[in-house]
Amino acid sequence: MPSHAVAALLLPVLVSIIQAGEIGQERKFAVAIFLALTYSTSVGSIGSLLGGARNILAIGLLETVTGTSLSFLDWMIAGVPIALVLTVLTFFTLKLVYPWEEIDTQKIRNKLQEEVGEMGSMSRGKRKLE
Repeated sequence: MPSHAVAALLLPVLVSIIQAGEIGQERKFAVAIFLALTYSTSVGSIGSLLGGARNILAIGLLETVTGTSLSFLDWMIAGVPIALVLTVLTFFTLKLVYPWEEIDTQKIRNKLQEEVGEMGSMSRGKRKLE
């Protein structure tokens, strides 16, 4: 799945978390969590060929220029360690640049559970869509 599609899917989740925790936009945690979404979608897409068109393009260019072909597994053997290292570096960079304070996760959890309860059970039509 392309990284921009992942970001589009997860953006409403982050907005709900920020709203449920009553975390103001000016707080460093709010800034860090949205930056983490944008950075992590790019970093995570490095790990697999399915992460975006640029990975397949890179393999095509490699094969055209050098004659070397990489399989899906070959790409992951190289890409997953890079993605893991970049994930850790991204976390610590965000923590250094936007040092956020402690967040009341229980408050967020309770508010989100309350909202899910208000939605009620899934209708038959919604279940069919899954």
